[in-house]
Amino acid sequence: MSALDSPLTYRAIALALIVATALAWVGIVSWTPGSAAMDDMAMAPLSSVAALGLFLLMWTIMMVAMMFPAALPMVLIFHRVSNDRRPKGLAAVPTWVFVAGYLAVWAGFGVAFYGVEWGIRWLTGSGMARFPATVAALAFLAAGVYQLTPLKTVCLQHCRSPMGFVMFHWREGTAGAVGMGVIHGAYCLGCCWALMVILLGVGVMNLAWIGLLTLLIFVEKVLPAGALVGRVVGGGLIALGLLALARPSLLPLLTLGL
Repeated sequence: MSALDSPLTYRAIALALIVATALAWVGIVSWTPGSAAMDDMAMAPLSSVAALGLFLLMWTIMMVAMMFPAALPMVLIFHRVSNDRRPKGLAAVPTWVFVAGYLAVWAGFGVAFYGVEWGIRWLTGSGMARFPATVAALAFLAAGVYQLTPLKTVCLQHCRSPMGFVMFHWREGTAGAVGMGVIHGAYCLGCCWALMVILLGVGVMNLAWIGLLTLLIFVEKVLPAGALVGRVVGGGLIALGLLALARPSLLPLLTLGL
């Protein structure tokens, strides 16, 4: 067994992801409304490059916090398979290359998310204030309906089967590892994009909802009954959306008061 394939190395990778997740959560908490970073974003024109850059930094850190816990099994499987090929004379690609490809997909989605958020603010005249209740209601409904679709099921199956994904999508070399990260990121995006849309309605930096979504994503992807839990949550989100449409005054309660 090589040093790169030792249990110590696996623990080091797991620890690195855990530490990155913890630091990302520290960053999220420091960027809650009223913080200096959020004040800087509020002062920058929504269409400016500076505002987009600040948002993408915040978004990427948030994706590390939300996605790394559920991605840990996939990352460890990639590392294991990559290093198992070393005795065959094939170079092992650093695991961070795979992770970089994965994060690139979520960063790209962040650009689209920012564009949609900017468009909604422009259409509703909301500025940096909370969106109208209708936006939150539609976000809940969209997320709930998507939880029950075949596409969600297919993407979730890929995310729940790390070894199957690595075996089916294996590519050699650095470019191959980046490509695998992008492919896995695409499946993860296909699994979770609608859940991220909820943040349009409740607030991008709503810590309570970020925590709930992080927990749901982990349960869906890692735990045995995750797929069933996801469908049940889908029904609950639809109910929340209908309730928000019928009783907009309840929105502060549905957004956990944030």
